[in-house]
Amino acid sequence: MTRRAKPLPDVLPNVFSVSQALACGVSPWRLRGADLYTPFRGVRAQGEAAELMHWQLPQHPNQHPSALSVQRQHELIRTLAHAYSYLLTPDQCFSHSTAALLFGLPLPRLSHHDIHLATTHPGRRPRVKGVRGHLLTPGTQRIVREWMPLVNVADTWASLADSLGLFDLVAAADAAVRIDRRPWPVRRTLQRPPLTTLTELRHAVDRYHRAGAHTLRRALTHVREDSWSRPESWVRLILVQAGLPEPALNKDLFDDTGAWIACVDGAYERFRVCYEYEGGHHFADRKRFLRDAERREQLQAAGWIVIVLTADHVFNRPALAIARLRSALTQRGMRL
Repeated sequence: MTRRAKPLPDVLPNVFSVSQALACGVSPWRLRGADLYTPFRGVRAQGEAAELMHWQLPQHPNQHPSALSVQRQHELIRTLAHAYSYLLTPDQCFSHSTAALLFGLPLPRLSHHDIHLATTHPGRRPRVKGVRGHLLTPGTQRIVREWMPLVNVADTWASLADSLGLFDLVAAADAAVRIDRRPWPVRRTLQRPPLTTLTELRHAVDRYHRAGAHTLRRALTHVREDSWSRPESWVRLILVQAGLPEPALNKDLFDDTGAWIACVDGAYERFRVCYEYEGGHHFADRKRFLRDAERREQLQAAGWIVIVLTADHVFNRPALAIARLRSALTQRGMRL
């Protein structure tokens, strides 16, 4: 009969340091328990964190990054970063895609589960399994976010240039500079300040001279402050790349009496053509699905052509999205 492990003190979080556990009276023997996971020497994980971190093991049958959903992969990397934060020295901080995820920037599926860590020059890059070390230029600004030291947002974004394509670079930057607001009637009410500014992004591009610099400069020209999600950024870029005019983003639309109808993802107001991106949650939530359908009916009654786009259109069949928008605009008299 397997002996049940003694419960750990409630004060210990899901990820904790060995020194924390010892200070709480946990024995060294208990810290070697099979229910705990060791992501890095001197750190343990329990519960959901331990279960998630098992995907990091080379012998895990589904260890390949594609075996995890994008959301779970990103959660794993953030959890690993939290685990390593117990081991950080004063000259170290998280960088590259790890910092981007900790800032909340939208990223695609990554090619690995490793975390990125930067050490200020002339320090040494960490040589730890599961950690990709970098040297940080002296003077690079660091930010503490939720007790985690990170390379500043602008330089973090620039460092993604050698691993992301144009569209995802733009989407990450859109999220970083987004000027948050509510739809009408409190349009100008900021919910949170942007993470950085276009000016800071330009300075970061000027400082960046490594692989991907050309793509980074191209991406900067496409960054907008009113895109609210990665798919919205992709839709805009798909349309512009196809030769269609750039739409107005997150546009408040009104009927002929001046009554507000909706804030749509993109609009060509002169031609009364708009589009909405609807992710899986729009269809999974019945109340939201019905609310969206009612809103579309109101827009159509006000004379708008409403094009609904899904993840399949954006990421798998962009030509169909382009054709649908092109047809609607041509129908309304736009010469293309």
